[in-house]
Amino acid sequence: MRDSREYWGLTPNGEPEPRPNGRGLFNGGCMKEIGIYLLDELPDDIQAKAIENLGNSMSEWLPETEDIRREMQYVLEEHGYIDMDIYFSLSYCQGDGAAAYGQLDMEHWVKKHPEYWWLIEPDAGSIVDVHVHGAINNRYHHHNSMHVEVEVCDETVYTAFWQHKIDELDEVILSELKEMSHRMEKAGYELIEAVREEDYIRDFACGNDTHFFEDGSIAPSWMSDDSKEEVA
Repeated sequence: MRDSREYWGLTPNGEPEPRPNGRGLFNGGCMKEIGIYLLDELPDDIQAKAIENLGNSMSEWLPETEDIRREMQYVLEEHGYIDMDIYFSLSYCQGDGAAAYGQLDMEHWVKKHPEYWWLIEPDAGSIVDVHVHGAINNRYHHHNSMHVEVEVCDETVYTAFWQHKIDELDEVILSELKEMSHRMEKAGYELIEAVREEDYIRDFACGNDTHFFEDGSIAPSWMSDDSKEEVA
């Protein structure tokens, strides 16, 4: 057992109950010892329960972290889409997915799409501005929630020679964004599934000194703080 301290009792939320004089914890006037353990200090059968409990807890908070957004950003950057605002919902429900909105950095985009070299003028930069719009306040973000708008910056280059190429640019970009939306969604779900794997959960518990009660339930973080010998 890594640690053991005496408490008068815990609230249903796992917080200490202050006793009337403010010096300890009160629960019917009985002091009891509560043990907390690191994962590898638990018996094998209780370790299995602890891993299941921690895995369920991690699955609840992971979609709200930046980890998924970072994985999706990698997908976008591979195709030249940088500094995009990423929105997603991954809860295994209809309407879930991922989308990216914002103004494209066309010079960076062209580096990944050299066949569009003609969009960049050496001195003036991009001859078009490309914006990806969507209903940001909408709860649904997926491959069909994005809309591309191409605006010509220099009308002098908007000749019949380039007109058809510029006009089709929005379709090219939208098609690519839809493909990446599916890839971002897949990357997000893969990360969610990863936290349900035993090795991942075990490494997380050991690396973060996660503590458990003797039945495998997760102990509140304040109970594993070695600096607290007594809760006042």
